[in-house]
Amino acid sequence: MKLYLASSSQTIPHLVMLFDKKPTETSVVFITTAAKPYGTDVPWMHADIDAIRALGCRVDLLDSEDMKQKELEEVLKKFDVVFVSGGNTYYLLDHVKKSGFDIVIRKLVHTGTIYAGSSAGSIIATPTIESTKDADDATVAPELKDLSALGFVNFCILPHYDRKEFDEYWRNMIAEWVGKELLYLLTDSEAIIVDGPTIKTVRV
Repeated sequence: MKLYLASSSQTIPHLVMLFDKKPTETSVVFITTAAKPYGTDVPWMHADIDAIRALGCRVDLLDSEDMKQKELEEVLKKFDVVFVSGGNTYYLLDHVKKSGFDIVIRKLVHTGTIYAGSSAGSIIATPTIESTKDADDATVAPELKDLSALGFVNFCILPHYDRKEFDEYWRNMIAEWVGKELLYLLTDSEAIIVDGPTIKTVRV
């Protein structure tokens, strides 16, 4: 299993650590769904896309919201990397479950596809999205009751830990988290790389 779990675009150059081929020979499908509640001009999403393209990779954009499981599998299996954008974590998880993306990506990851995520895209790779409580607007996904996520790893992620505007939220969340799953606090200059049994943090 190969995972790249980041907080921002700053660490994307480290994504190549997981490649089996040259970046110019590596195909990436970029899932934009999480950013939809914020409109079309989403700086962090474009920063991720630009950073991946700067590596030399071919990048195709995909909104998986209205797709069905079989269609998703046919599309996603053509790519070396599935990169899931940041955005609203509730909205993302809701459509991950409704579309069958969760079933498809679990199958693909365990057969060699690289899973990459930024912010919300990283959070859904963990057992639960509870670490995003109060940071994202849950009303955009009123039907979402089960916050369990993909569970590729046995820890949770709190992204953007170095952003001053989130200081109060982070303090409250960490205080409430005592006794729960292991929680990684990721700054925007850090990412977690999982390559088989090896888990390490990389920095810029």
